Amino acid sequence: MREISAIIPCRNDALVLRATLDALHRVVTHNSLSVETLVVDDESTDATIAVAIACAKEFAALHVRVLARKHLQPGFGGALRYGMAFAQGRYCVLLSSDGHDPVELIPALLRPLRAGKHL
Repeated sequence: MREISAIIPCRNDALVLRATLDALHRVVTHNSLSVETLVVDDESTDATIAVAIACAKEFAALHVRVLARKHLQPGFGGALRYGMAFAQGRYCVLLSSDGHDPVELIPALLRPLRAGKHL
């Protein structure tokens, strides 16, 4: 089991997803974190899935799984819940696909969790 499940809901994010995964990869490898990355595609009409699959090969340390979901419950919340249903990590972190979330804070957030704190 991985320590962290990074869940990235996506919809038509082909242009920004690679940069987000690259930033996450740098943090994971620099800090030797055990992570699985769930890219949850919410019926994108662009090349989001193709970008995610290419990044899965390029960033092996992220252990990327691409989940393509149909609109069972449309929208961001539905995509997030879908990703959480497949998450196998001890902790979950939600990341925006556009890179606005500061992935460099993940190691700092892990320290209190490892010490038994609830965040």
